[in-house]
Amino acid sequence: MSVKIQLRRGTESNLPTLDTGEAGFTTDTHKLYIGSSSGNIQIGISNILTDEITQTNHGFDDDFIYHNGTQWTKAIADSDDHTATHFAVNIDANTFQLISMGEIDSTGMTDDQSDALVAGEYYFLSQTSAGKISRSKPSTGIVQSVLKANGTNDATIIISNPVEPTDTVDGGSF
Repeated sequence: MSVKIQLRRGTESNLPTLDTGEAGFTTDTHKLYIGSSSGNIQIGISNILTDEITQTNHGFDDDFIYHNGTQWTKAIADSDDHTATHFAVNIDANTFQLISMGEIDSTGMTDDQSDALVAGEYYFLSQTSAGKISRSKPSTGIVQSVLKANGTNDATIIISNPVEPTDTVDGGSF
């Protein structure tokens, strides 16, 4: 005899406050939540690796960055030393949130050519505009995949290790 276990499910906008330990699945955004005493907690990849940092007058807002040993700096794919380790979201003039992996609101975000993000496309750290992304995979120099556009207003940060265009990944061409 088999046992079938079903989760509470429905659209994210209709997700109720789950009981502690109760699971819920959103049928429109495909997110999994577990109820806790402090409310629903999303389980999985969304913003699981974040931190809040203070740096006076940083100027970061939707920029890919790295720490140069002294301060946070906009990343650019001109050498292994300058590639991205985090995505910065501006909170105020002196504070930003670091995201190294997870989902973000990408409303209004553009690539280094000022083009809107295209759903389903992967983006690379730009070789010409510090902190920005490029839709075109570089054919020379450093290649670093940093973002996947999921839809019109959401994307997933997926910062990969920088590679050369001729490197292979998982046995196939990158």
